[in-house]
Amino acid sequence: MITAEKWYEGQKKYSRYGLDMGPDTVRRPVRRTMPAHRKITAVSAKDRRKMVVAVFAVGIIVILFLIANAYALQINYENNQIRDEISALRGEVDAMEVETQGANNLAALEKKAKDIGMVYPEGSGYVVLKGDTDKPTKDFAAALKEKAYN
Repeated sequence: MITAEKWYEGQKKYSRYGLDMGPDTVRRPVRRTMPAHRKITAVSAKDRRKMVVAVFAVGIIVILFLIANAYALQINYENNQIRDEISALRGEVDAMEVETQGANNLAALEKKAKDIGMVYPEGSGYVVLKGDTDKPTKDFAAALKEKAYN
């Protein structure tokens, strides 16, 4: 006969269902031994110094990389600001071109001319040049004055 405590422990172990319905086994740690050709050696002072210098060099390289990255981000930000400024200036130029085209309209020019006192020319107030016979010779301004005032 078994005691009640052992029976209770046995019931605990077998109360599971499924493929793992056996008693729990106690695992003992496995001692692994180093192969004979591998020796554990202490790190020498020279090796420590080399490792510290290597870590320090890697740290400096990382810091330089971060500085270069920050500089590139700053340049990119400035480029974006300049692009925004250029697009705003393009909008202003487009608005000015529309305004200029509106001002160069014949109806607008005629209205402005009438506002400052200009009138249409009368029959004797201008000179018409026709063909090769009226082609000015040397002094075009003198020929115009002569035909206009005679």
